[in-house]
This record gives sequence, structure tokens and C-alpha cells, in this order.
Amino acid sequence: MEESQLAARELGLQLHSMEVSSADKYQDAFKEAIRARSGALAVLSTPLASSNQEQIAELAARNRLPAIYVQGSFVTDGGLMSYGPDRTERYRRIAVLWTKFSKVRNQPIFRSSNRRSSSSSSI
Repeated sequence: MEESQLAARELGLQLHSMEVSSADKYQDAFKEAIRARSGALAVLSTPLASSNQEQIAELAARNRLPAIYVQGSFVTDGGLMSYGPDRTERYRRIAVLWTKFSKVRNQPIFRSSNRRSSSSSSI
């Protein structure tokens, strides 16, 4: 967080950071952000934030606080915008590369676990 504070100062911005320890604390965190006259919100990627995407997006909209999120799924749940890698695209590319690799090796990726069948199958 210290690096973020330094970068904000260099840009002439004031960074107000808050930690939320449980889902029931989000309401208070937004109240604090409004009291601090925050002009925008950046939501970091944490397990707690990921499991409360709809609540966070709804609170940001209700409080008229523009927000940017690390995960695109926040936008699907009502958030304004996101940045960062597209997980779906990443997994698609992995599948394409793995398929190419398996063809080069001329072997299926997975073998069938059905003992009656001697054939193998791949994804």
C-alpha cells in the first residue's frame, strides 16, 4: 500500500485506503469513503471481495461512487468497469495450446477411466 500512496502523491491525488474484514463491514466502509469525500473506488482482488461482488457493486451505485474492479465478473454483477486479464480468454488460450501440445505428442490428454472400454478419450 505504501507504493500506492507514493504514486498517488506524485499524481497529486489523495489515496484513502480501507480494509474490510467481513461482508457486514462493507456498508460502514462505504459510509467512511463518502465521509472522506472519495471521488472514486478501486476494489482489489480478494476472496472476500469476490464472494460479495453484487453487494459491492450495489453499494457503489447507490452511493454514486464510480468504481473500477480487477475482475470482469464485477461488471457482470452491476459494476461500472474493470481492468486486468480476462480469465475466460486465458483458459481458452490454455486449452488451445494444450490441444496443440497433445497433437504434437500424438497422445490423448486423458485416458478413459472406464475399464470395459480400451479406447482413450480426450477433452
